Amino acid sequence: MGLTALKEDWNFMMDRKAFDIGGGMPSFDDPRVRLFKGWFTETVPKYARDFKAHSSLIIHLDADLYSSTALALRQLRPFIGPGTILIFDELFDRDHELKAFTEFLNTTRQKIECLAATNALTQAAFRILPRDHA
Repeated sequence: MGLTALKEDWNFMMDRKAFDIGGGMPSFDDPRVRLFKGWFTETVPKYARDFKAHSSLIIHLDADLYSSTALALRQLRPFIGPGTILIFDELFDRDHELKAFTEFLNTTRQKIECLAATNALTQAAFRILPRDHA
């Protein structure tokens, strides 16, 4: 990952070094948790290629940046269908996660319902609805 945690500055309060942990990786005792070290452009396409579809899917998007969120949504698009739940961690930022999600919805014409959101839309969860949903 290099010396920085982001490839670009996130916003005026968080520059690209804001999340730098010196190249280390956190650890978890839960065997269901897998971490992939590297940039989204390196890790997400490989993950999507090897991904096995599930009947119920929850995708937690905490990519912070527009470019990373848009890449994740594009790569995982074949698996996102009715019933899929998308959770965003910084949806309020119209230049990043919100922009990527809006573009995804405009491109795919997916219909959604909001399941939950914080008052400021910092975090929000959406379910993808069937295409024929009124």
